[in-house]
Amino acid sequence: MAYSMTAYATVETPITSGLARWELRSLNHRHLDLSLKLPENFQVMEPLLRELARKQLTRGKIDCVLRIDRLEAKRDEWVVDTHVLEQLTVASNHIKDSFPDAKSLSVHEILRWPSVLGQARDITQESGQIEAGFQQALNELVVARQKEGEKILECLQTRLITVDTLVKEIGERLPQIETGFREKLLKRVEEVSHSVDTDRFHQEVLYALQKMNISEEIDRLKIHLSEAKRLLSTEKTLGRRLDFLFQEFNREINTMASKTIDNTVAQHCIELKVLVDEMREQAHNVE
Repeated sequence: MAYSMTAYATVETPITSGLARWELRSLNHRHLDLSLKLPENFQVMEPLLRELARKQLTRGKIDCVLRIDRLEAKRDEWVVDTHVLEQLTVASNHIKDSFPDAKSLSVHEILRWPSVLGQARDITQESGQIEAGFQQALNELVVARQKEGEKILECLQTRLITVDTLVKEIGERLPQIETGFREKLLKRVEEVSHSVDTDRFHQEVLYALQKMNISEEIDRLKIHLSEAKRLLSTEKTLGRRLDFLFQEFNREINTMASKTIDNTVAQHCIELKVLVDEMREQAHNVE
């Protein structure tokens, strides 16, 4: 099972004073990076909400935005925040000490000051309602990430099948490459000399074949293929492991491309590099 790091979820839930709307957006990131944007009255909930998110998510940049649509308030619901009012009074007096001619704030100006006037409401009850909405949004985000991850998983599996086929074709060509090299080298020697030192010729062929032999690279690629298939079928968090594994794929493919003298193998190496680069890019989207 694979989980994509790219997904989106939105949930609207009723609360005591109106409607709460959660918007969660997930993007690629090496670690878990949570960003919470909450109305001032609910910022105290941030540690709790972060803990809920960490229980279900391990990687990704997660932007969480809470918007509150309030119902029309009744007159008796409006209250003055005395703490903010006291701070405003202290600040006003400090300014007047420095500027005695400064005009005092009017009642209208005080009431318009941010957070001085607010609504009396049961924050405790609304906090529980908002927490429930956040949990629902998290659940939907996880489902969306899973669905997207399954699509990525299918793409990876399809490309691995193609990689497997190409690697097998390269392995099957090795005897043909060796025979062709011997015949080509012998023909060149005969063109410049009427007599051939058989022992010396075989020594030179053996030395050249050792330098261009790619059987070890093929064996290691097969091991990497087996591990990639295992990861895709058994692991939940596999993005980093796949990324490292695909780097190893590229290492072996580059070595094969530098050692081979066969045009078909060289072409297969190009195709393999394209496939592995595509898989590595997709692995960056997986949790």
